[in-house]
Order: sequence, then C-alpha cells, then structure tokens
Amino acid sequence: MNEYVLTKEDIAALRRLRNAGCAVCVFLPHEMGDIDIEQVEDAMCEAGWRQIDWENQLLEGATK
Repeated sequence: MNEYVLTKEDIAALRRLRNAGCAVCVFLPHEMGDIDIEQVEDAMCEAGWRQIDWENQLLEGATK
C-alpha cells in the first residue's frame, strides 16, 4: 500500500484552490486501500453535485 504523504507543495496547491473558491477533498492512497480510485472520484462528484443542486434549490426558494 502506498504511504504517500502530502508535501508542502501539495498542501499549498490545495490551499490555493480552496482560497479561490474551489471545493477540495483528498483521500490518500493508504486511506483508500484497494478501492477503485475512479469509483471514489465519481461518487465524490455525484455527492458534490447533489449538494450544489440542493443548495441552489434552497436559494431559489428563498428568493421567491
């Protein structure tokens, strides 16, 4: 199992993205084990879009 540790550069890049308004989530290889990375990425994207859509519906309802 890969025991990758985020570098200072990795963390700086993630912080830049977050500070720019991006949602950032990272699972390290040792956290994922033998799970299919693409399936996890797809699930994260789907969950993110569900949340975004739900929040937008709330905002639209508040402005009516």
